[in-house]
Amino acid sequence: LSLQATRQTEHTRLHLRRLSHDILGDAVLVDYLFELLRKQSGQKELQVSYKPRSDGKYIDCTVPMPSLQLNEHQAAMLFTASEVKNIPYLLCRQIVRDHGEATNRRGCAIRAEVSDNGTRIIVTLPYKQ
Repeated sequence: LSLQATRQTEHTRLHLRRLSHDILGDAVLVDYLFELLRKQSGQKELQVSYKPRSDGKYIDCTVPMPSLQLNEHQAAMLFTASEVKNIPYLLCRQIVRDHGEATNRRGCAIRAEVSDNGTRIIVTLPYKQ
């Protein structure tokens, strides 16, 4: 299934443009990325904070996930194929990876950090100044 999905996406081109918060990305995929995170959070609406990096190439999008209680090891493994329940997070990782490839900005990433209020997801996407 994973190989089939990879083959299908190899022939798909992203339609990059300036999105809200000056994210350089494909509107459909970025919306889908945040919709996946919203569903996993169990919230009606995400409270995303946006912070451009000083290099002007990337923007960090921080998504609080208070209902996602993880330890450090689980947070480190969240975006890996370690469990079937991580499939939505694997899709998020692939969307971020595709944006890095399409824009030649290999610093794009997604990671989970344990915080006092659950977990926060930090998504690093291309930034368009």
